[in-house]
Amino acid sequence: MARTRHNSYAQRALTLMTAAALAACGGGGGGSGGTAQISGPSTPVTPTAPVPDPTALQLQAPDLSGLSQGAIAALSYLNEARVRYGQGYLLPNAALQKAAQDHSKWIANAESIPEGAHYQVPGTPNFTGYSPSDRVRAAGYLGANTEILSAIAEGTTFSTQQEANASKLSGAGLMTAQELGRQFAKGQLNTVYHRFGALGPWRDAGYGASYYTLSRATNLGDYTVSSTVGLSMGCQVQCQYPKNPQLMVYPTPGSVADGLRFGNEVPHPAPDLGLGAVFGFPVTIEASAEITSLDLFEMRGPNGQAISARTHTHKTDPAKHIQPNQAFLLPLDSLQPNTTYTVTIELKIAGTPEKKIWQFTTPANN
Repeated sequence: MARTRHNSYAQRALTLMTAAALAACGGGGGGSGGTAQISGPSTPVTPTAPVPDPTALQLQAPDLSGLSQGAIAALSYLNEARVRYGQGYLLPNAALQKAAQDHSKWIANAESIPEGAHYQVPGTPNFTGYSPSDRVRAAGYLGANTEILSAIAEGTTFSTQQEANASKLSGAGLMTAQELGRQFAKGQLNTVYHRFGALGPWRDAGYGASYYTLSRATNLGDYTVSSTVGLSMGCQVQCQYPKNPQLMVYPTPGSVADGLRFGNEVPHPAPDLGLGAVFGFPVTIEASAEITSLDLFEMRGPNGQAISARTHTHKTDPAKHIQPNQAFLLPLDSLQPNTTYTVTIELKIAGTPEKKIWQFTTPANN
C-alpha cells in the first residue's frame, strides 16, 4: 500500500560531477590585421561570406521538439538560466543523450558502485564505458565533455518492493517526467561546483533518467522509488565564450534565486561542517581572467545586516575544484523567503580593480 508522507514531493538530491578540463575545449585564436591600400581604378570583387566564429555564443533558442518531456524541461530551465548569465544555449545532441540515458540505466540497475557514480564496472549488465569520456565516445561524440548527476528521491513510500516496482512502470505516485527534469535542473543551480558546470562553455547536451527501488534501512519494509538523472555536455569543435566577457554572477542581477538553501553535492564546498549542515543559496562569480585578489565579497539582508558566509577562490577552495577565474560565497544558514539581498564584490581581475553591486530576491519556498 502506498503512503505519501508529505503533500509535496520530498526530494533529497545528492549531486555528483566529474572534473572537466575546459582547456580541452580549445580557446580563441589571435592574429594581426592591417589596412589594405588601394591605388588607381579597382576591379569589382564579389564579397566573400564571413567566416563563422567557432567560439561565438549560440544565441538562438534550440528546437527541443522530439525530445522526452524530461529533457525538454531540464534543457529549457538550464538554458533560461544560461542566457541570463551571459552564456549561450545548450543544443540537444543525440549521441550525448544516448550516453546519458545509458549511464542512468546502468546506475539504476547496478548492485554496487565501487568507484563512484561516474564510473561503470566492466562486465556488469548495461555497461557502456568506464568513464564519462569512454561512454560519449562509444555513443559517437568526439569532443571535450563533462557529466553531472543527481539522485532524486520521491516522496511516496511503499510497503513492499513489488508495489514500488509496479509504480516505476505505471508512474503512479511519482513525479511527472517534466517535474523530474525541472527538479534536476534546479538542483544543479542550487550548488556551487555543479552550477559552474551547468553554466559553463559547453555547446551540446543530452539528458537521461531512470528509476530504481530503494529500501530504507532505518524502517524495514519501507520502500521508495528514486531517480538517477544525468546530463552529458560537450564541445566537438570549440566551446562557446562571450566575446566581451564581463564579471558574470549568479544569481543574476534582479532575478529570483532558484531556492533558499544550498542543495548538497559531492564534492562538498564545506566538508568540515558535514553533509547534514544547512547552508543558504550560494553566490558564484566568473571573471574574464584570473581573480588575483578578492578584497570584499559580502551579502547583506534588507536591513543592511551582513549574512554570515564563507568565501573562496581557487586558492582556498576546499575541493580544489573551481578555476582561477571563479569564486563563490556560501551562506552559513538558509536565506529567508521573499527577501531581497544585496551582494557587493571588490576584486582584481588580472591585477585590474573591479567592483560590482547587485541584488536578487529569494522565492517563497525552496
